[in-house]
Amino acid sequence: MTLGERSHRFFSIKEKTVWQKLLLISAPLLVPIAILAYLLDVEVTRQISFARKELIGLEYLRDTRLLREHLQKHRGLANGYLSGDASLKSAVLAEQVQVENAIRDTEVADQKYGTLLGVSNQWSATKAKWAALKNRVFSLKPVETFDEHTALIADVLSLALDVGEYSNLILDPQTDSHFIQDIMVSRLPASGEALAKTRGMGTGIAARKALTADEKTELIVQIGTMQIARQFVGRYLTSAFRYNPSLKPRLEAAGQEYVTATDAYVQLLKRRIIDRGGSSTPSKSTSPRKNSSIKPPGPSAPISTCSTRVTRSWANS
Repeated sequence: MTLGERSHRFFSIKEKTVWQKLLLISAPLLVPIAILAYLLDVEVTRQISFARKELIGLEYLRDTRLLREHLQKHRGLANGYLSGDASLKSAVLAEQVQVENAIRDTEVADQKYGTLLGVSNQWSATKAKWAALKNRVFSLKPVETFDEHTALIADVLSLALDVGEYSNLILDPQTDSHFIQDIMVSRLPASGEALAKTRGMGTGIAARKALTADEKTELIVQIGTMQIARQFVGRYLTSAFRYNPSLKPRLEAAGQEYVTATDAYVQLLKRRIIDRGGSSTPSKSTSPRKNSSIKPPGPSAPISTCSTRVTRSWANS
């Protein structure tokens, strides 16, 4: 039997047993099945890895959020003290302790995930800036300490954005997650910093009982930032609810509280600081306050509440 005849006989269906025929017929299907199985395995592994990095990013962001909030409080208190309110020194020192605690917590997160996220060098530079500012805070002029705090807070915000990017948080392909993460990583932090700036400026203005033209302009700019962020948060929450209705019971109340508190704070800031030209003396229609520092009921707590609920809802979704 020639080689051609043996080859023809081997591949001939007629001369095969049933199992041999089935094997021969199914053989061409095995390759695409194997390829599809491999690609699915790669995709599932990628998704698991993607989700794991997102959870790591959330953990890191929680610590940077607390650090940012304490730095913002420290900025305002230091500005008030250096502007003439000596009673605030103990509060400045107490807030330094809170900043140091937040630094330690963020350091733990960075030790665990900083290399994976590629932000360790950035975090080290941020720590060094805080150490330098802490040692000089009482020897600076009000505008100097405010500006240095603001630059440091900008670094923390930049760090958080990088964590959001490198942990895939802002790259999530699901539509509802995209809106939620934009609120969490971008919109609420921007609104919180605008709020903290006005609060910190207001503390110094109330201590001096004077408002400069530049300060008035800056307050108006920050009010605009808060109002823009408020619009985006409301719009994005509505969009997220449309794509994922299960989010609505968990987030709607906190979102509405944030929107309402922002509107109330903006009106109060205009009435008590901008319209009065910095004087903290209440009119006859308002109740008197002995403390010269501005402590209006603003949206700080609602921002924190909304941010926390957004984070938890995303992690549990």
